Amino acid sequence: MKKYLVIAATAVFLGVGILSFAQNPQAAQPERKTVLAYKDELKLTDAQVGKVKAILGEFDESSKATYGKAAEVDGEARKLLESNGDINEIGNKIKDSFALQAQLVINEIVAGRKIDAVLTPEQAKQWKDIRIEEIKKAQEAMRQQPTMPVQAAK
Repeated sequence: MKKYLVIAATAVFLGVGILSFAQNPQAAQPERKTVLAYKDELKLTDAQVGKVKAILGEFDESSKATYGKAAEVDGEARKLLESNGDINEIGNKIKDSFALQAQLVINEIVAGRKIDAVLTPEQAKQWKDIRIEEIKKAQEAMRQQPTMPVQAAK
């Protein structure tokens, strides 16, 4: 049960970040800590650090193109909305955007599982506990942020 909570919370946490990026890719993104930020606490070996760096490098490369495409599709959808474009085209752009966002979440889960496989069982448990705590902090920070008022259509 706890495992599913962690997966769901991670997906929600990632989804919010991805949606924020798609809405404004130039906005400053909060720096997310990876397992490498906790390498001393987790007592990672040099070999583990090297493997994790390789996994994160692959993830970053695969994500860059997807982020770019998501921002492009979002921009196209916005233009269609602003020009009262065809509703079917708008719908397709929105579906494409969410598919790209889903792919980013999937890529992150895959990278996370690869990283978990590099860790010892004790390190994996400790890393899981750290992630749960970080997710809780992020959720609390989101609750503290004021919400933006909805603007009426003109």
